[in-house]
Amino acid sequence: MPHILTHYIVMDLLLNKEEKNRQAALVGAQGPDPFYYYGIGDLVKKHNEDEVRDFGHLLHHHDIAPIISFMVEYMNNQKNDWSYLVLKQYIKGFLLHYCIDRNTHPYIFYRTGFTTGRDMNSAKYNWFHAVFECHLDVLFRKRYNIHNFNPKTCLALSNKQLKTISLMYYHLARQLFPTATYITRHTFYQSVKCMKRVNSFLYSPTGVKKRHFEKHNFFTLKNALCHPLKVDDDNKVDYLNNSHSIWKDPTSGQEHDSSFIDMIEEAKKEYKEMIPILEFKQPELIKHYALKFSKSIDHDGKPLKSTKYYFDVFYKDDFPL
Repeated sequence: MPHILTHYIVMDLLLNKEEKNRQAALVGAQGPDPFYYYGIGDLVKKHNEDEVRDFGHLLHHHDIAPIISFMVEYMNNQKNDWSYLVLKQYIKGFLLHYCIDRNTHPYIFYRTGFTTGRDMNSAKYNWFHAVFECHLDVLFRKRYNIHNFNPKTCLALSNKQLKTISLMYYHLARQLFPTATYITRHTFYQSVKCMKRVNSFLYSPTGVKKRHFEKHNFFTLKNALCHPLKVDDDNKVDYLNNSHSIWKDPTSGQEHDSSFIDMIEEAKKEYKEMIPILEFKQPELIKHYALKFSKSIDHDGKPLKSTKYYFDVFYKDDFPL
């Protein structure tokens, strides 16, 4: 993704503290990730849970240019200033999410692996990925001297604002993904509520929950997504790649030595280059600028329809099959 806190911190640092509707940008910084949480923790199973979660996956791996273009044009067509300003802030965060993902994901996938024709154990690689990103969160938080955080802060937004954004996703699905009829006016709204509930449940400010999960639920996403108070193996793993060790682009095999902090700085630079699109009014100019910026690179940081090949997993111990 990376995980919830890294996206939040970067967006928070880029926003003016007095900026109106800044919380919409902070929620926007989570990008399409809320869809992954749809229905989790509900007492009654929702219809189309799997399809909605797959929709989050689709947005991450679809050409981002038409998605950004739709959002900006939809924002411009709002009849009242309040909706326009809420959506503008949300899209601002969404753009940052994409910039962070496409700059950091090649490194993260190289260090955490992915399924291949020879190894289809998705649970293993999902666990590697979640642990790695969660540890990145903790170390990134430490870098900015943020001792505690509450997921409720990261995802705090009024129901009215959330429903305004959720309505945009409903129309986006209707126009760009007409078969996704399971995306309703309230799907994104409900997804954010689920994301907030799940991360609040996993929040372990004293470390008690984390110790319990490590003892009883070690190889589960529940444990992987629960932030530890500190990262004990960083001297061995070097999650942030502060040593500038060589890693390969999973798709091309091209070698890099950039650190995670270098990648975040590049993401911030790209974000600032992309922000002017929010002021464009002509649809053709919006589409041209979005396409020029995206270069047909998805959230994984790889060209559309390309395949990942190269990885070297950080976790060297045995993993239960």
